[in-house]
Amino acid sequence: MVMASVFFSFMGAMINQAQLLEPEGSPLVASFVRLLVNVLIVASAAWFAGSLSQLPGDRRPSLWLRGFFGALSLIFVMYGIHAIGVGETSFLHASNSIVIAALGPLVLRQRNSALTWLAIAGATVGLYFLAQPRFEDYSPVGRIVALLSGVWAAFAYLMIARAGRSNSSNTVIFYLCVIGLAMHIMVFAAEFFGNSGFKILWPQSSQTYGFLVGAGIMASVAQYFLTAAYQSAPAALNAAVSYVTPVLNLGWSVFAFGRHPDLSALAGAGLVLVCGVALPVLGVSARKKTLQAVNVDVPSP
Repeated sequence: MVMASVFFSFMGAMINQAQLLEPEGSPLVASFVRLLVNVLIVASAAWFAGSLSQLPGDRRPSLWLRGFFGALSLIFVMYGIHAIGVGETSFLHASNSIVIAALGPLVLRQRNSALTWLAIAGATVGLYFLAQPRFEDYSPVGRIVALLSGVWAAFAYLMIARAGRSNSSNTVIFYLCVIGLAMHIMVFAAEFFGNSGFKILWPQSSQTYGFLVGAGIMASVAQYFLTAAYQSAPAALNAAVSYVTPVLNLGWSVFAFGRHPDLSALAGAGLVLVCGVALPVLGVSARKKTLQAVNVDVPSP
């Protein structure tokens, strides 16, 4: 999950840079290119492995729901980055952890430990401090959309945990790409025939497309780690660890986009790292030691 957060931060930075190069560009184009690159990588990997026919998996409903909610989340994230920047969007998107922690026991029958709840609560407080220097431009629609991206992501991640029990990582990612591309094509067709009510502006610079393709590559790697994480660990634990993404985005904002945080933001980043990453890892280690003490076999991570 930490590796997924690292590559998702690369993706967000590249999308943000593409938006800075052509501010008038449509967020839907960014998400479309990202999904197109993703599906090409997944299909190529399956073809070389001789498993292309296995990509559809068992076609269970959770696969289709994962694709639908995942595509919605991606579209909303791209709009959020376009409207309010990668930093604040990342903070609001991280709200998915609260939804996952609340619904995990109901949807997945996974019990959350007290330490996991403490990690999520502490990381949420840290993200509040981390977000303070981000609130520069008043954009209520952008913030609502970014917040909803976290809600859709939570549903998508819960579906990953369910569908991943009997399907490969490539299959789970494949449904995101196929359903997401179908949704984009329908919107593009509506715009082409003049029924959508808005104009989609495509990038004009090859450099912009380069950053969008790079974002798609980073997202492909991140999706692999993300899917593997939700297939092998409790959803609430993964959600807590995913808080590392906003901290990494803070680094991108400082070193790549010239936004310097204050002491409050730095304190928030430290709190996120301790609560979002260290506490869950310590909790897993403690549980393993307890099980080993009573002679229960514990599989290696």
